Amino acid sequence: MSSTTMSHLIGTLILVILLSAVAFFSFLTVMDTGFKSSKIYLQEVCERVSSEIMDMLNLFYLEHKSPYIYRVIDIPVHVNNRGYIIRLENDSLGWKVVSYVYGYEVFKVESRLNFRFGVEVAKSSGSFDVGNGVIYYDGILYSGVSKPVVWCRLNPDTGLFQVGIGRLEVKG
Repeated sequence: MSSTTMSHLIGTLILVILLSAVAFFSFLTVMDTGFKSSKIYLQEVCERVSSEIMDMLNLFYLEHKSPYIYRVIDIPVHVNNRGYIIRLENDSLGWKVVSYVYGYEVFKVESRLNFRFGVEVAKSSGSFDVGNGVIYYDGILYSGVSKPVVWCRLNPDTGLFQVGIGRLEVKG
């Protein structure tokens, strides 16, 4: 090979490597921007669910003529074309609503629940009948579920106020 051919080959190889590096870093920037905006939307969802739980609890405190109250909540089916999970968790500071994109628990957001005494959070799975259907709960809510609900009831076993998240299955 002549030296001219060799320098063209080396130059072309360096150009391909530089273009690949630029494409890779552009991809990383787009992914980072997507995750940051997903985190902002998830924070809004978390705050909304937390607020709905506190509203249900306060309403039940004020006047609980029924053994339960619930509200179907309006949450997005996906965030930036990604599914997400909402969970109720407990730590040393108390209960919180936590949300993250499927498979990316690193990008977790949370919103604190400020309960009074005598409130328990439903973490184990269960169900109870309501007038027009059944509420199923287990402390986790998946995006895209039909009729997501926030609920509050007087726990028949403990006599404490119990709150949770779940889904409503309408009868008939």
